[in-house]
This record gives sequence, C-alpha cells and structure tokens, in this order.
Amino acid sequence: MTVYWVVNFDLRAGSGNKYLEWLKSEEAQKIRRKIEEETGAKYVGTYIQEAGVYPSILRPGGSYPITQH
Repeated sequence: MTVYWVVNFDLRAGSGNKYLEWLKSEEAQKIRRKIEEETGAKYVGTYIQEAGVYPSILRPGGSYPITQH
C-alpha cells in the first residue's frame, strides 16, 4: 500500500488561495480518489478520515487536516 504523508507547507503570502484552487482541480480529485481506494480513508471537505491504517504512525483523533478555511 502507498503511504501518503505531508512533509512541509508553503506558507508564502498568497499560497493558500492557490492551494484552495488546486484542491478543486481534476488532479487533486484523482489523488483523493486514489487515497480513498488504497487506504479506505474518506475525504470530507478539509480532512481525510483515517480508517484501518497503522495506528502508531497516526496521531490520535482519527482525522487529519489538509487545509484550513
């Protein structure tokens, strides 16, 4: 199984809007579908809900922010 992990953030001014626009793109939708198919995690707005993944690499709570509005 492929493991997906965010390792850094682009915090430059204006980058947030570019990222939010990218989230609406076909490329982002394909990536989300692939993550959902491979992991069972479900994208719900700004979060991926963890389901059936190795718990020691995940933080408690069961959902992981992708972006903030």
